[in-house]
Amino acid sequence: MKILYCAPFPKKRFFGGISIIAESLKNKTDMFKNFDVELAFFNTEVMDREDKTKGKIKLINLVSFFRLKNKLIKEIKSNDYDCLHVNTSFGIALLKDLLLIKSIKFNKKLVLQIHFCNFVEVFGRRKFFSNLLLSLIEKHVDNVIVLSEKFKKELSVKLKKTKIVTLYNFQDAITDEDAVTTKKDTKIKNLLFLGSIDERKGLLDTIKALKGIDKETYHFYVGGKLYGSDYEKMVKNEISENGMENNVTFLGYVQNEDKIKRLLSSDIFILPSYGEGLPISVIESIAAGLVIISSNVGALDEIIANNVNGFTINPGDIKMLNTYISKCLNDEVLLNKIKNNNRKIADQYCIDTYIENLCKFYKI
Repeated sequence: MKILYCAPFPKKRFFGGISIIAESLKNKTDMFKNFDVELAFFNTEVMDREDKTKGKIKLINLVSFFRLKNKLIKEIKSNDYDCLHVNTSFGIALLKDLLLIKSIKFNKKLVLQIHFCNFVEVFGRRKFFSNLLLSLIEKHVDNVIVLSEKFKKELSVKLKKTKIVTLYNFQDAITDEDAVTTKKDTKIKNLLFLGSIDERKGLLDTIKALKGIDKETYHFYVGGKLYGSDYEKMVKNEISENGMENNVTFLGYVQNEDKIKRLLSSDIFILPSYGEGLPISVIESIAAGLVIISSNVGALDEIIANNVNGFTINPGDIKMLNTYISKCLNDEVLLNKIKNNNRKIADQYCIDTYIENLCKFYKI
């Protein structure tokens, strides 16, 4: 079975979750052959653009769309693909990808993978827009891959004729040996945040939650590109007002070996996001044996169980965020129990299992 896997491989912008997944699969194409699947890759980012244009109707995005369409049609005509696998996200980006699917008139199996889990965020609040997206999926897509069982149930009600499956993300950067041999018990625990520094990721909530916690018990490392935004200024003002300058370090954008080292040297991963799919940083944190404290959005409350491998909160619940951070810092036995639990379940989110399940779905 010959598959064309369509995903963005940006040259200048930072890799997001979709690109990280795609790049990892690209490096493991031989594994697909074990299931009689031949995977080819198509870069849906045909033009370099800035992060701030993402998901917006800009001239550069319109030009990019038509270039992408022509390039994809040429690729399909040149090869006899059995299936087209298109990776997408939400809102305008989803609309763009569905219009692309419609315009190329691919007459074989078409798989759409949505890398977000909130129904309203994915399909919008306006009924007309939501119905348009659902209609395009129903007419032009055979199978849909989602990141959570909760989203699958919501979508199944709307798309009664479309096959839908849940496929959790994976990580392949951290091994069991890495997680066991790198950890060191110290009085000061390392807290880690990895993500964009904006309102959706909830970094400011974390800073507020740290207020009142003994500064001798933690150091908070923040990984994410700094743009000098108003939100970033609010975060830094909150740090300054509460005398946390010596407890918080901004790392900038962290990737590859630097990210692995940072994960392996941390104790608690914090992501009180207001909207997610299933962040790869959380999967990596599980593999690294960190305690996860996150919001219960997307698929996060499906893979994180309170007191077992972490804790979840409602978005914006700073009081509970403070409670769980304090609990982990003050209870060494609980902290180590949860770390060990995460190391034990890490294999559930490995690339081997992901590829096997993906290949099975291609053949449904």
